[in-house]
Amino acid sequence: AAGHPPWLWRHFMKCVPIYDRVFAYRHHNLVDFVKHGAKRVELLRSWFVPELNHPVSLSDDDKLKYECDLVFIGHYENDGRLEYLEEIVKAGYKLRLFGPPYEWNKLLLESEVLNNLFPTHLVWNANYSKAICGAKIALCFFSKLNRDTYTRRCFEIPATGTMLLSEYSEDMSSLYAGGKEADFFKSKQELIGKVKLYLENGNLRRQVAEGGYQRVIKDGHDIVSRMAKVVEQVGSK
Repeated sequence: AAGHPPWLWRHFMKCVPIYDRVFAYRHHNLVDFVKHGAKRVELLRSWFVPELNHPVSLSDDDKLKYECDLVFIGHYENDGRLEYLEEIVKAGYKLRLFGPPYEWNKLLLESEVLNNLFPTHLVWNANYSKAICGAKIALCFFSKLNRDTYTRRCFEIPATGTMLLSEYSEDMSSLYAGGKEADFFKSKQELIGKVKLYLENGNLRRQVAEGGYQRVIKDGHDIVSRMAKVVEQVGSK
């Protein structure tokens, strides 16, 4: 993967032709593994964990920490996401940001728009779900370094009952019905337009959030259902 030293995966890649079956996280990795001599490859998407990713009610103290219009939880990449977040704040919306402080804090201090979000920090487990549930809308950006077309948060966010507003990909549009189970954006202008639409129409926002919640449950994007599929595939010829 880009950004990683070539020796990091050297032993694994040498073993790829030996394995009976290789599971890939991303669509493009299916092709990569075949090129490296894999006998058989299957897509294994990420998942949500029901014990961790579920709707939660916030205490008064939690509301002070987590309530907002929009939240983004994730790492920094130089792919324009900083500018997208700045546009949200410029438009007058309350944004919260959680992620690796060693990636974000210097950038936040340098941004005239986002410096009030300094310092940021990581959130885990119960606090992770609280951070999502405290927002009316949770944002998702895709790693360009990893060539993502979806990510784990695409399942974790709807599982909490919060509306997912994600960067667009064809892959995502195959997972969720846009405007009914999640929604997508392709530009800063479209992002702000969607934010305005859903923050001014609470009933619509809640309908989309509920649609997303029902979708991740129905399609079995939880860890138990995902592993059941793995067991089924491993048992097949």
